[in-house]
Amino acid sequence: MSPILLILACGFVSVETQPPDSYIWIPDLVVSSSFQQLDRLGGDFVSLKLFSNGHIQWMPGDLFYLPCSVDVELYPFDSLKCSMDLVVWSHLVTEVDLEPRQSRAGVSSSNIRGQWSLTPALIISLKKHSDNKTMPTVKITLILERLPTNFVFNFILPVMILSLLGTFVFLIPADSGEKVSFAITIPLSYGVYMGFLTNMVPQSSEGVSTFIIFLGITLSLSALFVILSIFSVRISARSNSRPVPKAFQRITVWVEHVKNCGRQRRLHPNHISEDTEQSDECEAKEHIQVMTWNRVSSALDLFFFWVLCIPLLIAIPVLLVSIAVL
Repeated sequence: MSPILLILACGFVSVETQPPDSYIWIPDLVVSSSFQQLDRLGGDFVSLKLFSNGHIQWMPGDLFYLPCSVDVELYPFDSLKCSMDLVVWSHLVTEVDLEPRQSRAGVSSSNIRGQWSLTPALIISLKKHSDNKTMPTVKITLILERLPTNFVFNFILPVMILSLLGTFVFLIPADSGEKVSFAITIPLSYGVYMGFLTNMVPQSSEGVSTFIIFLGITLSLSALFVILSIFSVRISARSNSRPVPKAFQRITVWVEHVKNCGRQRRLHPNHISEDTEQSDECEAKEHIQVMTWNRVSSALDLFFFWVLCIPLLIAIPVLLVSIAVL
């Protein structure tokens, strides 16, 4: 005799019973998208509940290994998309049909923690064709979104700070002895970060992470900083008996002209009518000075700092805003 439970609620009686599994027909549901061997869904531990209105409740559960697709180009702002196909294996759609009661499934009971966040699963009804027959199918799509906060603070921000610090190598005097060593330290730091990222970024041949591309660009820029720093040190160490080419003289005079005249305009902002006279005076002073290789090296360092630092100062806030929007 099956146990019967009487529930009194709202003035009526609802009868619920748990008959043996052999008394009720159960559809042979399988998860066709699983990497495991195809087995019938459910087990002996799953009991059926028969209600007085004729409804039967069957809640099977199991562990599945499902295929998931990931778009590594957006890493670490990517998401995993996993699909589970429930199929009535031995019956046609004309015999048994599967219709989901709702289009989305709740995830409040999920215990996913760490770097992933599970969104409500999407449920749709399909008709799967196999071996000239049509089988009823319910497709459940699970989307896990990566939580990038830890990655942003541990990798993205330090890399942006390193890329900005690399440009300040041109503010170190060439005769200080620390210019080249500081320039070499930056690409070494990038190498450490790339070693960590090799094991963290999902391996896929379909695309490359945008952050990896950004890291490669900044690594190339840091290598350029090293080359320019060595070039600046070698120019500074040249003997003044060696004549300075005209091209270097023009660049040096122009950089010093922009630097000195800009400084005077900041000191005397109200004397706008005297700009032309001040410009001529600055230019005359620049030509009076003796053109030395140390002077050329300082002008080139300042020019490199302007050209490389200003674009980075603009690009880094744009990237930070993009990260905040994502």
